[in-house]
Amino acid sequence: MVGIITFALSNFPPTFTILGPLAAGVQILKTPAPRPPDSPAEAVLRWFLFFGLGVSLFYNFICHVFLGEMAATPLAELSGW
Repeated sequence: MVGIITFALSNFPPTFTILGPLAAGVQILKTPAPRPPDSPAEAVLRWFLFFGLGVSLFYNFICHVFLGEMAATPLAELSGW
């Protein structure tokens, strides 16, 4: 489980990009039966922008402001190459 969390947080742009459509799918499935025609597209756009841009860029901000030394370390040095 720790390996999965480490992988997800070290590859945060794809992780948060995938979370957007997943959250949209949950919202679409939970919407009552007579859905407006534009409801699915609005849900996908809303959640994609929230996770793909908003949460991803906020995570980037946290890493660069509070974990600056780690963010400045080359990737090869972190992975032990």
